[in-house]
Amino acid sequence: MLEIKNLRASYGEIEALHDVSFHVEDGAIVALLGANGAGKTTTLRAISGTIKHSGTITFDGVSLTDYGPEDVARLGIAHVPEGRGTLAELTVWENLMLGGYLLRSEPLHEQYARVTEYFPWMETRKKQHAGTLSGGEQQMLAIARALMMKPKVILLDEPSMGLAPLVARDIFALLQTINRKDGVALLLVEQNAVSALATASHAYVLETGRVAATGIAQELARDDRVRRLYLGLDPITA
Repeated sequence: MLEIKNLRASYGEIEALHDVSFHVEDGAIVALLGANGAGKTTTLRAISGTIKHSGTITFDGVSLTDYGPEDVARLGIAHVPEGRGTLAELTVWENLMLGGYLLRSEPLHEQYARVTEYFPWMETRKKQHAGTLSGGEQQMLAIARALMMKPKVILLDEPSMGLAPLVARDIFALLQTINRKDGVALLLVEQNAVSALATASHAYVLETGRVAATGIAQELARDDRVRRLYLGLDPITA
C-alpha cells in the first residue's frame, strides 16, 4: 500500500534522511524504530507532505510527489503527530468533527458512531474541552480524530510519550484492535521498542537517517545485536 524509495530530507544544510527505503503492506502494523535523531519523525512528515523531500513515495499506486498535506489526507493517510496535536480550546466533539471534515454529513455521523464504539467515553464527554483531558485521553482523542477521516493508513508518532505504562499498554492494545477490526494499516514511530515490536508484524530500525536493520518484529525483538546496537536494550538472557 505504501512504498518509500530512496527518501532524502534535510533541515537546512543538515540531511536528516539518506536514501531510506521501506514499505507498508495493506492492513499491516509496521514499526519504525531508532534513537532520538534517527529520522523517524522526519520520515512521517515526508510521507504526510509537511516537509520537502526527494525520492519516491507511492501510496495505493499513486505517486505523492508534490502532494501537500491536504492532498495526502484526501487519499486516505492520517497523521497523528508527536505531542498529539489536539486543539485544546475546542471540545472533544469539535476535534472529532475537524478530523472528519473530508466526509459528507451522513457518512460523518456514521463514522462518529463507529469511532465512539472504540472510545465510548467520548460520547458522554463530547462537550468537554480537549485541554482538560488527561494525557491518555488526549492521545485517544488524537487517534479517534484520525479515524474520523476513514483512513487507509495512520501514521502514529510516539503514541506512548508521556503516558503511564498501564495507559500506554491500553493504547497499544487499542491500536491492535482497530487494525484487526477496521483493517487500517499503521506505521508506528515509537521510542518504546519493546511495546512497538510486540504490537507490529514488521519493523525497520533507523540509525542516523538510514535503515540499519529490518525484519519480522518478533525476530528483531530476539536479536541481541539489534537490541544492543540500535534499540538500547539489554540482551535476552536464558
